[in-house]
Amino acid sequence: MLDKDVNIIIGKNIRIRRSLRGFSQSALAELLGITFQQVQKYEKGTNSVSPAKLLQLCQILECGIEDLFRDPISPGQKMPLPIPSRRSLHLVQYFERIESQEVQQHISDLVRALSKLSLHDKEVS
Repeated sequence: MLDKDVNIIIGKNIRIRRSLRGFSQSALAELLGITFQQVQKYEKGTNSVSPAKLLQLCQILECGIEDLFRDPISPGQKMPLPIPSRRSLHLVQYFERIESQEVQQHISDLVRALSKLSLHDKEVS
C-alpha cells in the first residue's frame, strides 16, 4: 500500500468520525491547535497526519489508532464501501438520540421498506 493510499484511508476515517461526533472542521482544528485548512488536507489525504496528531485525534474522536487505519474495503469485497454523506451521518446521530427502542425499530422497519420500494422501482424502470 502506498503512503498516499494510507493518507486517504486515514482522512476518510477522520471525516466520518468527526461528523459522527458532531464536530465541524473548524471545531476539530481548534481542539488540535491547527487550521481548518489543515483538517481539510488531512481528510482529503493530501497531507500526512503526524504521530502526535494521530494520538490527539484518537482522544478527541474517542477511537483507537487502529480505527483510523482501517480500510473502508470489507474483506471479500472488490469495491470500497460508500463513504456516508453528511446527511446520512446526521441521520445516524438523530436516530441514536431516540431513547425508545420500539420507536427505533419502527423507523428501521420503515427505512427498510422504503429502500425495498426504491430497489423495486429501479428494477421496473
